[in-house]
Amino acid sequence: MTNAKTDYSLIYLDGRRTTLRLGHKPLNQGADGVIFGVPEKQLALKIYHDPAKDPERADKIRRMLESPPDDVGMAHFAWPVALVLNKNEQFVGYAMPLLPVADYANLDLLLTRRGRDLGKLPESRSFRVKAAGNLAARVAQLHAKGHCIIDMKPANLLVNRDTADIVVVDCDGFAIQAKNQFLPGHQYTAGYIAPEAWSQEQKPETLGQPQDLFALAVIIFQLLNEGLHPYQGVPKGKAEIPPDTQSRIGKGLYAYGNPGHRRIDPSPWSLHRDFPNIVTDLFSKAFRDHEPRPQASEWETILAGAFERLTVCQKNRNHAFWGNVCPQCQQSDVAIDVKKPRARPRRNPRPAYPHRSRPSAPTQTAAPALPSRVAGIAFVIFIVLVFGGQLYSESQKRERQELAQQQDEARQKAWVEEYKRTAWRHLGNRTPRDARHQSKHPLPDGNPFALPTNRNAPPQDNPALPYFSAGHFSNYSSIPLLSFSPMSSGWDYTKQAPVSLAYLDVPGGAFQETNLSYPVGSSYQLRDWHVSPESGALYARKCGFQLLCHQLARFDRAGDEVLFPVVQAPENDGSGKRRSIPPWLFEVTDDDQIVVIAGPETLAVYNTSAPKQPLAYIDYPADHQSLWVSDLAITPDGKRIYVALSRIEEYGLSYQATVLEYHQENGALKLMTDFAKHWPDEQTKLAPAVEVSADGQTLVIGEYSNLEDDNTRYRLLNKPVTVKVAHSGLRVWTKPTQESRWAAGGAFALPRASVVQGPDNPATPSFALASVFTETYRFNLNFQLSADGNTLLSGLEQQSGSKKHQWIARAWLFGIDNEKPVLKHRIEDTLNLGATLPPQREIQRLNPFARLSDDGQEAVIGWAAYERNAYNDAKRDMHLTVSAFRFGKQIAPGSPQVQEH
Repeated sequence: MTNAKTDYSLIYLDGRRTTLRLGHKPLNQGADGVIFGVPEKQLALKIYHDPAKDPERADKIRRMLESPPDDVGMAHFAWPVALVLNKNEQFVGYAMPLLPVADYANLDLLLTRRGRDLGKLPESRSFRVKAAGNLAARVAQLHAKGHCIIDMKPANLLVNRDTADIVVVDCDGFAIQAKNQFLPGHQYTAGYIAPEAWSQEQKPETLGQPQDLFALAVIIFQLLNEGLHPYQGVPKGKAEIPPDTQSRIGKGLYAYGNPGHRRIDPSPWSLHRDFPNIVTDLFSKAFRDHEPRPQASEWETILAGAFERLTVCQKNRNHAFWGNVCPQCQQSDVAIDVKKPRARPRRNPRPAYPHRSRPSAPTQTAAPALPSRVAGIAFVIFIVLVFGGQLYSESQKRERQELAQQQDEARQKAWVEEYKRTAWRHLGNRTPRDARHQSKHPLPDGNPFALPTNRNAPPQDNPALPYFSAGHFSNYSSIPLLSFSPMSSGWDYTKQAPVSLAYLDVPGGAFQETNLSYPVGSSYQLRDWHVSPESGALYARKCGFQLLCHQLARFDRAGDEVLFPVVQAPENDGSGKRRSIPPWLFEVTDDDQIVVIAGPETLAVYNTSAPKQPLAYIDYPADHQSLWVSDLAITPDGKRIYVALSRIEEYGLSYQATVLEYHQENGALKLMTDFAKHWPDEQTKLAPAVEVSADGQTLVIGEYSNLEDDNTRYRLLNKPVTVKVAHSGLRVWTKPTQESRWAAGGAFALPRASVVQGPDNPATPSFALASVFTETYRFNLNFQLSADGNTLLSGLEQQSGSKKHQWIARAWLFGIDNEKPVLKHRIEDTLNLGATLPPQREIQRLNPFARLSDDGQEAVIGWAAYERNAYNDAKRDMHLTVSAFRFGKQIAPGSPQVQEH
C-alpha cells in the first residue's frame, strides 16, 4: 500500500455516498490491512491488502452495518459505519469511527507492572478492577445483539489511561448475528480457548457466546490477580501437568477454586484469597465444566459492587483490597533468607607412624561445684519459659487469625446480603452518559425560608434562572426550559417578572433564547408547565392565599391571559390556620384546542377559546369521591381520557387506587372502564400512574405486588414506624381497535420492597420537616410513554451517595413487545457537588427531573440544586446539571462527536 493520493467512495447503510481522497500516512499496518485516519470526518479507514482473499468479507461488513451494538457514537467499538469502494467500484475495506487512540494503551500492558510502566498506565489496583467491569460492559453490549468476539484477548482491547474505559478493536473478525444468518469469526488465540472446544477439537466459533464468556473470565482474573493466568499454578507432589497453558485449560487444571484442584496448587504470588466470595464463585462457575458460565452483564454488576467496596491501603495508595489486610503489602514484606553453608571443622592429619604418649599423672575427682547446678536449673527454666512463650504466642496468633477469618467471613456475608438487597439497582444494561451540561445561576438575596412581603419588587432584585423541569423534546441538543424569577431562593413560585422560553443545547452547553416571553405575575406555580408547540401558549397554575393554586392560566404569544377555574379561591379568614387544596392536573391537546382538567371532584373539558364554560364535565363515581387525583393521560385529540385516583394514608397502611377511562364525544363525557374492578390479579394492586399511546391502543398502569406490613425498616423521632411495603411495577394493557375491550398483558416488578407512596400535590407548597424515608423511590410514578407506545421510561428514583453532597438518580427504559414490558436499558447519573461548594454552604433543596424524547430514542436526567449559607449573608447559587443519554443510535459519520461539558 503506497501513500499516493487515492480516491475512495464511502457507501452508508441508508444509501448515502461520499467521496474522499486519502493523502495521509497510515496510522497503523497489520497482516490484514492498513488503517488510515480521516480527522476532518472523524473517521478511520481500513483498506485490506487483498480484498478478494475472502469473498464473503464484503457481505459480512454489510451485515455489521445493519446490526451495530447499542453504543452511542460507537465510542467503544471500531465498528464499520460504511463500506469503502475503490474507483472501480470494488470493495476494498470499511470506514469506522476515528478513536482517540493516543489516550489508550493495549490492555495486555495493564496486566504487569513492567507493562504499566511502558504504557504509562496507573499502577492502582482499583484502576484494574474498574477496567475489568468496563470490559464486561462492552461484552454485554455485543452479546445483547447476538454478536461474539471469539478471539477475545488483551491484545485486541484498548484501555483509557485516565478513565479505565475499554475499546474493542478488530471488530471485522467477530462472529456476527445477522437478521437471517450467523456469520462466524475464524480467528482465535491459545490461552483463551474454552476447554470444551480444545478437548473436543472443535473450532471456538462453534461455541458462540460461551467461548466469549470463558475468555472474559480469564481476562478478568488476570486483571484482578496481577496478570496471573487462572490455569497457572504449582504441581502437587509428583503430579505431572502439561507445560503449556492451553493444554492445562483442556485438562481443567484450575487451581483457584474452593475446593482446590487435586493435581495443581495456586501460585504463591496469587492474590485470589483476597477476592470476595461472590467473585470467587463466579470464577468457579466460569472455569468448571459442570457450571453454566456467568453472563457478561452479571460480571458487570458484580464488579461494580466490588469496585465500590475496595479499601485503599494506607501504606501504599496504589494498593487496594477486600479482606482485612493488604495482600500486596504482605507480598512485598516477604524476605527471602538465604543461609550461608556452614564451614566444615578442620581435622588434624593422622601421623604416619605410631605415637606413644607419655603417661599422665593420676587425677583426683572432685564433687560438682554449686554454681554449675544453679546454671543447669536456670537453663531448664529458660527453656521452659521460651517454649511456653512460643506456645502462648502461637495460641494468640491462631486466635487472631481465627478472629480475622470470622470477621472476614462476616464481612463477605454482609456484602453478599447487601448485594442481594440492592441488586435491583443494576438491572438492565447501563447506558453510558452521552453529554452533560453544568451551570450556576445566582439566587435572590435574603433568607431563603422567608416569604417576601413585597412580591412585586423590581425584577432586577431577583435574577432569572432555569426552572427545574424540561419540556417535550425531540433531540437533546434542544431541550426546552423556562427561565423565571423566583420569589426567593427557597420558593419556586414566580415573582412579578417575565417568564421566557429557552432551549438548552446539552452537548454544546449554550442556552438559546426565543422570542417567547410571558408577562407572568406573582405566585404562579410552574410545576407541570406546558408550552404548546402549535400555538406557543404557556400553561401554568395560578395561586392565591397561602400559595394555594386554584386556577389554570393560559398566556398566548401576545401575553394575554385567560383563566380556567378549578376550585374555589381560598380566602384569608384571619385565623392564620394552614389551608389545603386537593391535587388537580391538566393536559392540553396537540393542536392546543382542548384543555382537560382533572379537578378534585370533577373531570372537565374546555375549549381554549372559551374558558368560562366547559364543553363537558362529569363527577367522579360516588365511591371514588374521597380519592385524590394522582395522574392524568389523554390521547392527542383529547377523545380518550385516563384519570388515576388514589388515597394513601398512614404510610400506605390505608390504600385505595384506580384508573378511570372516559370517552368524550358529542359534548359529553362517558365513563367506560374502572380498571380497579377489572384488575387481573388479586395478589397485586393498581398503582396510581397511567400513560397512553397516541393511537389509544396501548396503556401502561402502575402496579404493586408482594404487599406486606413492615415495622423494621423505618423510624420517626427514633421510634419504629409501621409502613406498607411492596414491589413497584407496571402492567401493559392493549386493545386491537378502539371499539374492543382492554386486555391485560404482561407485567414487570422491580425486585425491591419499598413504601407504598403517592405523588406529590402540585397545588400546594410542599414541606419536608420530618420524614422517615432516606431515599426517593418513584419507579411506578410519573411514567413517560413514547407516542408510538413502544418505549416507556419509568419514574425517576434518587438516593444519597457515599459522600456528602452526592446523589445518584436512575430510571429504567422498557420496550413494549408483544404486549409485554421488556427491560432494555438503565440510565443512571451521579451528582457530586462536594468539591464545588464554597465553604459554609450546603444544599438546601434538590429537585431532580427526567424526560424521555418524543420518539423514545433519547432521555435526560437533571438536577436543580439550591445552595444555603449557614448565616444567610452571602450570595447563593442554583446549580443546574443536565445529563443526556441516547439509546441504540449512532452519531452520523462525519458529524461532530459529542463532548462532555
